[in-house]
Amino acid sequence: MQENMFNEGYLDQLKKMFVVWGQSLEGKNHPFRHFLVETSSFFELLCQLAYDPLVGDENKAKLAKAIAYFILPFDLIPEAIIGPAGYLDDLVVSVLALKQILGTEGEQIIKNNWNRKDIDIIKVINEIANDAENMVGVEIYHKLCEKIK
Repeated sequence: MQENMFNEGYLDQLKKMFVVWGQSLEGKNHPFRHFLVETSSFFELLCQLAYDPLVGDENKAKLAKAIAYFILPFDLIPEAIIGPAGYLDDLVVSVLALKQILGTEGEQIIKNNWNRKDIDIIKVINEIANDAENMVGVEIYHKLCEKIK
């Protein structure tokens, strides 16, 4: 696995926020809590893949879009207003990019860059992909698909 070559401060903030939120009443009762608490791990995976020399340039461009969507404040579901649940669209964008990488590069490259051995990342990607329209709504889902093309 590559060394972490991205802004650790942002990742640390995400991790801390989701630990606190996941233990809160709101977090415990959120229908997509099991996915949202993994948001920081998904961000880290995107960054790891972006620096992996085995990932092709076209996929790196998709990863850059997904990473930018996380960081930039112009979201379709703004976390600044909604809080941690506002990261649902960021998570869906991540999965859209990862599904495209799965289709062109295969599972192994994603597994090699995933640092959580306790979670089957391919299974989680597919679960989120299958539930994405429910998570963010059909209209937002289609807009997110356009952003990651």
